[in-house]
Amino acid sequence: MSKSMVNRPQAIDILISIIALAMVIYHSLNVFFYIQIPAGNLNTHLLFAFLITFLSGARKGRWRTIGILLAVVSLVALLYIQFNVWDLEERAGGMHSRLELAIALIIILLTMFSTWQEFGAPLLVVGCLFLLYAYFGYLLPEPLKAAPISFKGLIENLCLNMEGIYGIILSVSANFIFLFLIFAALMISTGAVGFFHEVGKFIGSRVRGGAAVTAVITSGLIGSVTGQAGANVAITGSFTIPSMKKAGYRADQAAGIEAAASSGGPIIPPVMGVAAFIMAGIVGINYAQVIAVAFLPAFLYVTCCLCYVVFQARRRRVGSSKEKVDTGELVGRLPLFLTPLLLIIFLFIRGFSPLYVSFWACVTMIMLSLIKKTTRPSLGTLLEGFVKGARLGSQIAVSCAFLGMVVKVITMTGLGIVLPRVISNLCSGNLLLLLIFTGFVSIILGTGLPAATSYIMVAIVTAPALLELGVPILKAHLFAFYFCNFSYITPPVALACVFASKLANASYIRTGFEAVKVGVGGFIIPFMIIWCPALLLDFSESVPQAVMKLVACFVSLFGLQIAIVGHYILDLKIIERVLFLFCTFLFMVSIYSGNSLFFGVGIIMIVGLTFWQYIKKQSLK
Repeated sequence: MSKSMVNRPQAIDILISIIALAMVIYHSLNVFFYIQIPAGNLNTHLLFAFLITFLSGARKGRWRTIGILLAVVSLVALLYIQFNVWDLEERAGGMHSRLELAIALIIILLTMFSTWQEFGAPLLVVGCLFLLYAYFGYLLPEPLKAAPISFKGLIENLCLNMEGIYGIILSVSANFIFLFLIFAALMISTGAVGFFHEVGKFIGSRVRGGAAVTAVITSGLIGSVTGQAGANVAITGSFTIPSMKKAGYRADQAAGIEAAASSGGPIIPPVMGVAAFIMAGIVGINYAQVIAVAFLPAFLYVTCCLCYVVFQARRRRVGSSKEKVDTGELVGRLPLFLTPLLLIIFLFIRGFSPLYVSFWACVTMIMLSLIKKTTRPSLGTLLEGFVKGARLGSQIAVSCAFLGMVVKVITMTGLGIVLPRVISNLCSGNLLLLLIFTGFVSIILGTGLPAATSYIMVAIVTAPALLELGVPILKAHLFAFYFCNFSYITPPVALACVFASKLANASYIRTGFEAVKVGVGGFIIPFMIIWCPALLLDFSESVPQAVMKLVACFVSLFGLQIAIVGHYILDLKIIERVLFLFCTFLFMVSIYSGNSLFFGVGIIMIVGLTFWQYIKKQSLK
């Protein structure tokens, strides 16, 4: 093998690092300076993403030539758009030359190929079905029949009219998400996650089932910053899963707990996941409002997971964690984590843009890490953080560009109006049936896809149907957002479970079912969001009813986890598990109907069952 062949991957790595650094600098400058018009900014963002994506593919031996060729083609095609962006915006909807149509077709194909490279066939297939519908939809019967459109018209709408690829979805990637992904990568590369580890160990050493409690707390804290379930498993699972196995949990239980806890990260404020930023952009609300309304549901989910691990620990006689807490590490890294997070919350409350907030969070993180020698990263470590963040940002960007075409097809063909009506008719105007259908579709579309991707497709199809039945827009989108996020732990794909089961050397299927048990709240909380306004800080109901529903939300999940685990004060017999399950049903009915009778009966049953378990325990002494 020649020396040039050996050095080529290294040269590509250097080139990727240079482009990634340039991408970070460009977006940082864009915080303060109006560098170019919005369409030009999106094109530049996509150009960086294409180059990083295709060159990353070129690092693989068999794709090297293709990756480099695609990077060159994308550079030429998008530079043409860049130099002509003013003219293209002025002629949107007008005539375009053959050269422009060819350039647009190339960009569309590049978007499709990069999406396939990063996310595999499922997303590409789903998206292509929408594109085929745009062209052949006129052949379908009513009500799905679409107006005929020429191939030229389709290409223009998807790219040249500065819509589709360059639509609102890509705008969210460029102006909301990118620098937050850099911030998450920097938090990992500067070692701020060491604080999370010590917090988890501190809490875990003081409660039963300490190793599992450590997993839930640590994964929640780290996930609140990274917003990535898969990355969360990789970061925390490497130390939480072995600890749980050592403490006495089965391998599949340890993996399931970690997968469920990590999947909670993208719903925990203040950063949350990519889908949360996209939701703010689609709904048209300030991101600070998303943070505010997401707090109680997130707390409810974490509480549900903790109930499972504590009851499971009691059932399996697992004690508290024996891991020694490094107090110096805990105190030393506290400012590195806490200060940027408080800054994020403060700036969002003050109404600053996500781009501005994320920039100063990054700067604060870097400056704080340089103060102490123990936390001071090397130049290479910082560069690695920037490259990892830009790499992840590029993946998000190409998927957003691809989904922008899907959104354009839905609006252009009128499918966005027709489908909600069809769905609503299928559900006969029944809101509960529609909610169940939406949840089911969200999980199906989330199979193998990123939560942000599946959320977009669900939101633009089913959210309008929920709106027609009187559900407020934010509730409708949060409902879809939650279900799409928890597709990460839903078999048969369950990506978070795939990663966790490998770390635990456990059965993937058993891990998936354990994760569903731990994270069962993720499939029930969306319904609570619809029926309990106070959960989203909406106190439009009377105070007694709001308090009743909030208490019912927590107690219902408490009773459900007792029934699932089969242990409370003592191990439960089948009839006792059924009764606890019935209590959960009563509380859910009270949340749905607002009827205090169901709530009262549920409370009486919970208290009675608790007293019964206590008496049984005393009789065994």
